[in-house]
Amino acid sequence: MRLTISVIIYNVEEYLDSCLESIKQQITNDVQILLIDDGSTDYSGIIANHYAEMDERFKVIHKENGGPGSARNTAIDNAIGDYIWFVDGDDIIAENSVHKLLLYLNEEQILPEILICDYFSFDKDEIKLEAMDNIMPNKGECLNGSQCAFLWGNSLFGAVWHCLFQRQFILNTHQRFDEDLYCNEDEDWFISVLTYAKSISIFNEPIYKYRKARAGSILHDSNCFKRFISRYNVYTRWFDYFINLQIQNESTRHMIAYFSESYLGLARDISVLDIQEKRKAIKIYKKRLDISSNELCCSSDYKFMWWSATDII
Repeated sequence: MRLTISVIIYNVEEYLDSCLESIKQQITNDVQILLIDDGSTDYSGIIANHYAEMDERFKVIHKENGGPGSARNTAIDNAIGDYIWFVDGDDIIAENSVHKLLLYLNEEQILPEILICDYFSFDKDEIKLEAMDNIMPNKGECLNGSQCAFLWGNSLFGAVWHCLFQRQFILNTHQRFDEDLYCNEDEDWFISVLTYAKSISIFNEPIYKYRKARAGSILHDSNCFKRFISRYNVYTRWFDYFINLQIQNESTRHMIAYFSESYLGLARDISVLDIQEKRKAIKIYKKRLDISSNELCCSSDYKFMWWSATDII
């Protein structure tokens, strides 16, 4: 069993050493480490080269800036491992994670197409364990994408960095990260592969340390209108997909509700725009108010609360 760790790097020189050191300290040779430098303009590329010179497991790919979706597609094209792990260059891999993951997979009778893991989130003031409730009845038993869909509101879903994806499964789906999306490209891609998945397992150990609220990250930069457009495209695309399924089960209803609620959240994104961008955004937003007028449900411990939301703007 071999694992490809792909590290997505763009202008993270302040954090990259701690990320790559956490990977370097993983004691195993059954790993390929791809450092995808997405056109960094700081010293990130030089730092990546330094680690490749020190450790033959590291390979650096320098490319023109194309965004996180383009960088992850480059990782897929160059991965040789049985599984791919997408890591962000400002985060940290937990101690001994690779050994634990490979040991778990080597013991599995059915190799999952997607392995979803717990993680830590942290900032300068606190560290918090984000744990997926163990919904597997028996060790080694897998769920399919439909069975997992109703958990989408859980904080663990959407991000790809705390998951392992079977490389052949990714290739078989022919699904690529949308390179035109400024953000939320991981959520968009995750849902697309989830619809194909027949075997998903939960690994109830934290393997990752996610850095929250980093200055300079896409979620905290000044391109608010680009963020609005990307989120609008993702939320409307997947709302329409699940509505068009016309399946009245709990999972599908929850996904429809999730994207209805996400669409409502775009009103907050619009509120911080300048007056010209706000006018453009409202014009786009109002085209799909049918989403926000949909009956919403929010899941809390699998119990559902219902309300209507028709007047947002």
